[in-house]
Amino acid sequence: MIAVARRRLPFRLPGIVTMGAVAVGVLSMLGYGLWLLAAAVIVPVLIAILSRPQRGVLLLIALLPFHGLLILTDLPNAAWAWKEILATGVLGLTFAARPEIQGSPDRALPRWSRVLGALMAVAVVSAAFAPKYQAMFGLKVYFFYTLVALALWRCPFDAAERDHFVSILMGVGFVTAVYGIAQQVIGQWTLNSWGYEWGDQLRTTGPYLRSFSTFSQPFPFGYFLMLVIIVGVAVSMGEPGRLRSRLFFASLPVLGVALVFTFVRGAWLGTAVGLLYLAFRRHKVLVYGVPLVVVASLFLPGGSFSTSAFDPASLNERTTGWQRRTDVLLEAPLGLGTGATGAARERASLQQSGFSHADLVWPRESLRYQPDNWYVKVAFELGVLGLWLWIALVVSILVWSRRIEGQVDGHDGDLVAAFGAFMLATMVVSLISTFFEVAPMDVYFWIFVGIVATIAPAVGRRAPSRIPLRAPSEAFARTDDLVGPGPRRPARHRPPGA
Repeated sequence: MIAVARRRLPFRLPGIVTMGAVAVGVLSMLGYGLWLLAAAVIVPVLIAILSRPQRGVLLLIALLPFHGLLILTDLPNAAWAWKEILATGVLGLTFAARPEIQGSPDRALPRWSRVLGALMAVAVVSAAFAPKYQAMFGLKVYFFYTLVALALWRCPFDAAERDHFVSILMGVGFVTAVYGIAQQVIGQWTLNSWGYEWGDQLRTTGPYLRSFSTFSQPFPFGYFLMLVIIVGVAVSMGEPGRLRSRLFFASLPVLGVALVFTFVRGAWLGTAVGLLYLAFRRHKVLVYGVPLVVVASLFLPGGSFSTSAFDPASLNERTTGWQRRTDVLLEAPLGLGTGATGAARERASLQQSGFSHADLVWPRESLRYQPDNWYVKVAFELGVLGLWLWIALVVSILVWSRRIEGQVDGHDGDLVAAFGAFMLATMVVSLISTFFEVAPMDVYFWIFVGIVATIAPAVGRRAPSRIPLRAPSEAFARTDDLVGPGPRRPARHRPPGA
């Protein structure tokens, strides 16, 4: 009989496991079970992000829509800063990332980055003459989340991660849309009993509640749905046979109804502009969807709904405010200072007086002038020069995205087309809204810019990618067998020599 030698485990391993089990049991009995559960989730996530910072950006994309749920908690101010902590942490990790997951160091920055640098210089000089908190929050509104775009430039998404970006938007968009519609059934009085405040989260248009879902207000919810619809339609039209695309098409009515009940007319306008851009730029079949939208509008509640949805009083109030303050530009052509208007001014006033998010009661009387027009806001704060630089920035980014769209095809081509549509939509919406002041749309904007900025260099150098840049029907086939029976998920990319 042949004796089989058995290797004994070193005492260290079972000893550590035993002590860990005892520690878990003791902490659970002491009432720290929730902390242990949180650690069981957070620690693996942190390990994953440490090994690949791009996962931190994907986590940020997935969690941003749920930031508004913090309103229902009593967490301290530090918990509300999780977005800023995650963004700066991811950027810091890119400097310690492995060389194989970093971008090529010899890439040329997009030309619009020079305009961005000039705009930053103007804003910083303006902030130097503004009160401390006003300058701090003003610069944050304009530029803080460019750090995420920089992180993506240093450690770009590969093709599979760009695909995950789309999937996350679709999935989270559907979840928030379902909850937004459910709020119409739950009712504003029940929501108020849960902890939502009148005049802040709870807003009405006529007799109707404006759905806000998991966001803090209806406006970010509406603009988020605008982004989801534009990106989802652009990518799904490019690969209609994929299961994800079919599920998205099936969810479009839910997304549309949720968007309608936000009563955010800027989001309605932006969605229409974005889809029209896609129709004339890439997917002409979308033109045939116009009659479907007209037919669907016939099923909307009549009477009070139409009166509430298209009441011109709000627009008249805004235009009157712009006309009354035109003399500001004549008296201060260099602007009133960074953060002098809008949410930045209000937040600065609250910070200066000292407050806690858990006990915060936002003032009913406005502490600032809200222009409801991003271009007017920039002109008031940074003057004529700042406004000219901002317009030059967004126009150059749009032109730049169209050039990239002509260099790529397949999944990436549809994604860049979606960015162009979203960019044009934001430019139009900014005429009636301070769009880039509506969190988290400022974060999504710069994330999208960072993703698109790294697509063209990868194509030019034929960088390895999990999804070959081929026709949509081949985009998700295996690299070693492109003649498969149908679309497949991309295989995990391994760097050469790994």
